[in-house]
Amino acid sequence: MMAPRRTARIVARERLVTQLLGSRRKRCFVLQGPAGCGKTTTLVAWRVALLPLSFNVAWLTLTAEDNDLSHFLDCLVACLAQVDPAICQEAALLGGRGTDDEAAERTVIALVRGITQYAGDLVLVLELACR
Repeated sequence: MMAPRRTARIVARERLVTQLLGSRRKRCFVLQGPAGCGKTTTLVAWRVALLPLSFNVAWLTLTAEDNDLSHFLDCLVACLAQVDPAICQEAALLGGRGTDDEAAERTVIALVRGITQYAGDLVLVLELACR
């Protein structure tokens, strides 16, 4: 749930991080590449560059267990709560209240409501873990 730590031995990708900074207000974008090409390292560098700009970054690394909707939503609530528990207050109250589609929909609606009411700038990184 926490962003990976930045290591000292990385290849600087200044141009790419600059492009990502320019995209910080976009609703969604995808950073794609083969395993080992430095996607996570680049996102960590982007996160470091966003923090002084008063952006909060929620980071969720997705694994095979996240194919279960209930598990995914629990992890998403937890990662957003690390930024500000108020974002997830309503969604957390709904947690564990059924696994049907309606319960998941109520949780997602509560999360969207919490995010839209959040006063700060928020970036959510969903990283797919390599298998």
